[in-house]
Amino acid sequence: MEKIKEGSFVKVDFIAKKSEDGEIFDTTIKEVAEKHGIFTHAKIYEPKLLVIGKEWLPGAVENALLGKTVGETIEIDVPFAEAFGPHDPSKIKLVPRREFQKLQINPQKGEYVEISGQEGLILSVTPGRVRIDFNHKLAGKDLHYTVTIHSVINEELDKIQALINRRLPGADLSDSIIRIDGEKLDVILPDRVRYYEYIQFAKKNIAKDIGDIIGKYTEVVFHETFPTS
Repeated sequence: MEKIKEGSFVKVDFIAKKSEDGEIFDTTIKEVAEKHGIFTHAKIYEPKLLVIGKEWLPGAVENALLGKTVGETIEIDVPFAEAFGPHDPSKIKLVPRREFQKLQINPQKGEYVEISGQEGLILSVTPGRVRIDFNHKLAGKDLHYTVTIHSVINEELDKIQALINRRLPGADLSDSIIRIDGEKLDVILPDRVRYYEYIQFAKKNIAKDIGDIIGKYTEVVFHETFPTS
C-alpha cells in the first residue's frame, strides 16, 4: 500500500484538543463539533486536504503522517513551540478607547475583537484605554491531534480539482471542466459559483496554489459563458 511522503496530496479527518484539559477546539467532523458545542454554520465539515510540507496543519502533525497509509488513525502530541508558539507578553497592548469609538465598538472584558487588522482578547477596560492580548488564542498551549487518513490523491487532474475545491469549500464543483493546454490550464467552473462572494479572490488563490504546489503551469485561465437569451 502506498505510503505518504513529502508532497503527497492527502484527505484527512481530525480532532484537535488542548492537552491541558482535553477541550476540543477544532475538527472536520460535524457530529464531533455538535457534541462538543463548537459547531458553526460558517464552516464546512468534510475531510481536509493536506499537501504534506505546506503545513496546513501544524508541521508536527504533517510530519507524523509520513510513512503512514490510507485507513490509519494516529495520535499526535504537538508542543506549543511547534504549534502556535509561546505566549508573548509583548503582544499585550494598550489601545486608546477612541479607536473603538471610531469603529462604534463598545469593548467588553473577555470578548475577542478585531482592531487595526489584528484579533485580540480584551483583558480590561478603563475610560481611556483598553488592554488587549493579541497573542493567538492557542499560544502557549500544547495540543493533541487525532488524525484519520481517508485517501491519497495521485492523478494530476484530481490534484488540480482538489486545490480548486479547497478555495471554494462547500461549492458543488462536480461538473467543473479542466483542460491542459501545454503550460496553460483552462478551467470552466459551474455557472452557479459565478456570483459567489469573493469568487475573484478565490480564483486568484487557486492560480497561486497551482503555481506554487504543482508548478508546471505558467497561467490558469478561467472561462465564463453567458446565454444569449
